[in-house]
Amino acid sequence: MERQDGYYDEKEDRKERISNASLWIVLTIISTFLFFFTVTLNIKEVILKYNGNIITTGFKEKTDRIMIQKDDGSYHVLNIGGIFPSHRENEIDLYYYGDDVTTALPLTMIGFWIFVEFFFAGFTVLCFHLARKNLKTRKNLISR
Repeated sequence: MERQDGYYDEKEDRKERISNASLWIVLTIISTFLFFFTVTLNIKEVILKYNGNIITTGFKEKTDRIMIQKDDGSYHVLNIGGIFPSHRENEIDLYYYGDDVTTALPLTMIGFWIFVEFFFAGFTVLCFHLARKNLKTRKNLISR
């Protein structure tokens, strides 16, 4: 930053660069957290698919709840209205751990995970680039 008398003021330039980059730094941190959060949720679903138990039941397209009957004859209503549940035409697979069928959930479509992870990865790279660009010294750009 150039002062009134025509000299370069490094302290003022540094303050300005940090204030310009602070928003991008915060957005980089938030988007990085969200990226790793979605990756963690995706990994948990993959582990559930391969290590959990499965129920295949009938399914109607606009339904967000289904009723299942346990071995003891009791009925339970399960919420299947997740984010883009993965299903076939008239069937849906519900996954759960252990013997508690009441915790059964459908998996989210893999296309949703891919889209969200690419979105947050790209947004993180963009925010990091803009933060880095704003933090670079402008001393070379100022003509003396």
